[in-house]
Formats: sequence, structure tokens, C-alpha cells
Amino acid sequence: MTSSLSRRTLLSALPIAGIAGVHARLAAQAVDAAPAAAPARGAVYRVNDETVIISAARSIVDEDTVGALITVDEAGHPRSRSVGVSAPDYDMAMWIATHPDTRKVAQLRANQRATLYFSDDAQYYYASFMGRATVHTDEETLRANIFYEGADLDEFWPDFPANTAMIRFVPDWLEVAGHGIPVSPDNWQPQGVVLNGEG
Repeated sequence: MTSSLSRRTLLSALPIAGIAGVHARLAAQAVDAAPAAAPARGAVYRVNDETVIISAARSIVDEDTVGALITVDEAGHPRSRSVGVSAPDYDMAMWIATHPDTRKVAQLRANQRATLYFSDDAQYYYASFMGRATVHTDEETLRANIFYEGADLDEFWPDFPANTAMIRFVPDWLEVAGHGIPVSPDNWQPQGVVLNGEG
């Protein structure tokens, strides 16, 4: 395997049985939970202009569109898995397609707080988005937000919109390290931007 392969490339190369193994057994309902508390603007480290940091974050997502979704399980442990992710909306919200019976769905029903992480392992840069995720199963939302098309939709979602759920991830803040955005020289803290929080 070469270091130039992104997680999206690797995920698309997996057999459908491998994808199905990642997506297993949970109920799909949106949950009413307290939103994640975003840090105040003064709590994030920032040297570059906000628009420059957000632009770098968009570029990183564009380059590695299979991210790591981190949720919190019933014991309070962070759980991470690779997920295909849509391009960010104007507000940096992103969509994730999944099966309604996955563990991630059950975990998000219990706790909407989540993180989406994208990186280039060879270049040591990343974008990390902290926020909230809700699960949607109504056909109108599924059809409006599915980002798989053609052969990919037929392969990964042959029964679409049946047996499909969409997760809408809304970041409250983001952090970027590298990709033209330097970290703090004191403690390596990445630069951040509050998107939906105080400030």
C-alpha cells in the first residue's frame, strides 16, 4: 500500500462484506440530547485568519473524504470508525450514510456529541471537527442528502432508501494542524475556529 492512498480510496476498494461488517445492528432514530458546548473564541488558539483556517479544513476534507467518526459508547469510551462523508455544506455540516442498525447510530441516540477527523498521514496534517450528530431515516431527507451515485450507490446501498440512515454532523468548532496552518510553538496546539458557539 502506498502512502498516497486516501481512506476514501481504501474504503471504495473494500468488498461489500467488509463494509457490511463495519455497519452492524442498531436502531435509527434522532435523539434529543444536549448540544456539545463549544469553546469560547478566546479558548481556541488562532494566529491565521478564520477564513484561512476554514479553507484549509475544507481542503483537507476534500483530499481525504473518508473520515474517522468518533462517538461515545455506553461506558463512556470513545469509539472510532471510518465513514464516507459528504462535502461540507456552507456551515461545515456534513452527511454520513449508514445502516440504521449500526453501533454508531445507537451511540448517537444516547449522546449526540461526536468528532469527525480527517488527515494526511504522510504529510502529518489534520482537521478535527467537534460537534453534534443527529440520525435521520425519513425518505425525503435520505433522498435529498445521499451523496453516493451510480455504481457506488448500487454497490453500497442496493436497497436505497430502505435499510439506510443519514447522519447529519454539525461542528461547533474545528481545529487544523498543518496544510499551511502552523500549530502553537509552545504546546503544539492546533489553530481553531468556533463555528456554532459563544463568541
